Amino acid sequence: MQKQFAFITILYLMAKVVLFILIWMVTIQIQKKALEAKKKREALRQQQKQEEHRTSEKEHIKPEDHPFRR
Repeated sequence: MQKQFAFITILYLMAKVVLFILIWMVTIQIQKKALEAKKKREALRQQQKQEEHRTSEKEHIKPEDHPFRR
């Protein structure tokens, strides 16, 4: 009876360790995906800012649209 109890206890502890490791691995994967998504969002923001800057430069450079042009 005592050997069975020890065996069951060891199995229980091993199951807890395995569960902890699985949760830890999944957490790391989620963090990696979140970091990748953050980098993509930041890159997209930078690209949008650059495009807005380009279009605003083009709008300001047009001399034919200048109100004081004769």
